[in-house]
Amino acid sequence: MCSCSGSGTAADRRAVHRGLAVRLRSGTDVGDFLVLVTSVAYLLASWLHDGGGLDTSAYLETGVFIVVAMTLKRIPATLIQRIRRRAA
Repeated sequence: MCSCSGSGTAADRRAVHRGLAVRLRSGTDVGDFLVLVTSVAYLLASWLHDGGGLDTSAYLETGVFIVVAMTLKRIPATLIQRIRRRAA
């Protein structure tokens, strides 16, 4: 059971699940969120490792990471779209 099973009507719960499924199918929101979280985690880890200070290279590395991650996350989404088009 999901956490929303106790509130609202069955139709409301189905609508929530459909909306979530559509968002997860697109993959863009989840992928963007994961890139953001990992970028912040990298900056935090760099800050902790360096003893509380960040230099320019940490910000540069994070920027490069964001660009590469945003580019790479689109590859699986494109492949899935091609597979779905052929299956339909």
